[in-house]
Amino acid sequence: MWKLTSRFRAHTNSTSWLVRNFSSRDPTGLYGFDHLKTAKGFQRFVADAIERSGELVSYISGMPSSPEIIKAMDEISDTVCCVVDSAELCRQTHPDREFVEAAHKAAMDMNDYLHQLNTNHTLYAAVRKAERDSNLLTEEASRTAHHLRMDFERGGIHLDPEKLNKVNNLTTNIFQLCSEFSENIADDPGHVDIFPVSRIPRHLHHLLSPISRFTSGGSKRSAHTPKQKGFRIPTDQRTLSSILQWTSDEEVRKMVYIQGNSVPHANHGVLEKLIASRHELAQMMGCNSYADFMVEPNLAKSPKVVTSFLQELSKTVKPKADEVVASYFPLPQCIEGLKVLVESLFGATFHTVPLAPGESWHPDVIKLSLHHPDEGDLGYLYLDLYSRKGKYPGCASFAIKGGRKISESDYQLPVLALVCNFSRARDSSVVKLNHSEVEVLFHEFGHALHSLLSRTVSSTGS
Repeated sequence: MWKLTSRFRAHTNSTSWLVRNFSSRDPTGLYGFDHLKTAKGFQRFVADAIERSGELVSYISGMPSSPEIIKAMDEISDTVCCVVDSAELCRQTHPDREFVEAAHKAAMDMNDYLHQLNTNHTLYAAVRKAERDSNLLTEEASRTAHHLRMDFERGGIHLDPEKLNKVNNLTTNIFQLCSEFSENIADDPGHVDIFPVSRIPRHLHHLLSPISRFTSGGSKRSAHTPKQKGFRIPTDQRTLSSILQWTSDEEVRKMVYIQGNSVPHANHGVLEKLIASRHELAQMMGCNSYADFMVEPNLAKSPKVVTSFLQELSKTVKPKADEVVASYFPLPQCIEGLKVLVESLFGATFHTVPLAPGESWHPDVIKLSLHHPDEGDLGYLYLDLYSRKGKYPGCASFAIKGGRKISESDYQLPVLALVCNFSRARDSSVVKLNHSEVEVLFHEFGHALHSLLSRTVSSTGS
């Protein structure tokens, strides 16, 4: 037992060295991971994570004390999630196709390994033991044990082998279909050609590509044949939203709306398969629908409660929402507003810090550190705010590292990325957001802030 515990602690000490040097300006790899200096580094990233997790599984199989079980389970979670989350962020945002493909393979490999962990009866038994020994755990560790046990059971570990194998196959299929669905949107957003240019408001012209066509029929055309100028409107979410909001031409809005909600055509079949797989999974887990399955572990417990809450909330906030008159907000002002909000509420300040060579995945990326005068550095947040080809099409907060206590003196700082798809102004002026975009920015920033401010012992709770 002493040797296993010593090895466990020795590893966490080496991990804390990584964390302490995360703010270093020495050359490093993507997101501060030395493994990710090249796309091929994802292979080693995966291999090392699986090797370390295997060591921890062996340690847990010896049934150490309940606090040690939870600590080891949390390190497994942190080790695996660092790879999974980094791969997902890279897959959705990196402009280099080699990195994207390597990240996709890493995500698939780790997804397969996660199935092995989620169906490991030794780990499940250890977690149940820890949950029964709640009197030996801190309140946070007791909650962690409870959630880990629920996660195992939501993965179907309590089912007979045949049903469990079916659940695993469905879960893998759902993951692959979700990936395919997102990739299709990024690769083929679709477009609509509109003539003449006068049908599009002038302040939207910078979002669109100019095109032209001959105005007269026939096969004989010359340099003197008149051409009509128009615009090709890509039906990505950002452009679609702007056209629908600001174009007075009803026919244009209709064409853009229909096209934007009909492409990519390849997703029709993907969506049908995804819905069927999710429904089958929910039924195998004893739920009436996938919505029931997803809401069940949350505070609301059922979709009916969620619907009722949203309807009542809408009635409450509508009068105030109707008072909103400002249609646009400068993006830099919004970011500064978020900083002011955090400082006024929590006394913590965001600072722009340099990126180490190799750490960034695109020139647009900015790195912020969050600092508190008493607590010190709280974590790091990458900002990747502008749209580009091949990038994740929406706005989201991506976790890279979760915060967790490594030892009595070391704490692993959380690292996250806030990814959005705001369009740059064509004339290099300040980017302005509409009200709905500001809401999305603040919403996703809130997710990131939750992780940055959490000071949980385990990364699972962060």
